[in-house]
Amino acid sequence: MPTTLHPDDERLLTDAMALRLWRAGGPAGGGPGPELRFAFRDGLVLLLADPGDGDPWLGWRGSQPPERVELEVSGIHYLGIPDSAGRHDLDLSDVLALFRDKYGMQLVKVWFEGRACLPIVISLVQRLPCA
Repeated sequence: MPTTLHPDDERLLTDAMALRLWRAGGPAGGGPGPELRFAFRDGLVLLLADPGDGDPWLGWRGSQPPERVELEVSGIHYLGIPDSAGRHDLDLSDVLALFRDKYGMQLVKVWFEGRACLPIVISLVQRLPCA
């Protein structure tokens, strides 16, 4: 599915420090989820999940992810499709490198060192119209 993004989206998605995520069609649990750290590259939103942290939104690997998700970044909403089939050629070291570039080596070390993190990939489909 081709991505339809606004011309300024790549910069916004690259520079934003956090996003909120929920199933498409309405916020999870009646409200937006917590702010999540992420990286962005080539139309893909990249998250790191700790499968032991009990977060149902990020424990998608090994379980059935939602078919579509909505993301909010700096007040702009996007439609995305979680990649549960491993179609993208990104592994943990690739995602950690992008996180280090964005947030700095020290913060990434504090956040993720010694944790069994899994990369979560979401393909952005389109920018959603303003409500």
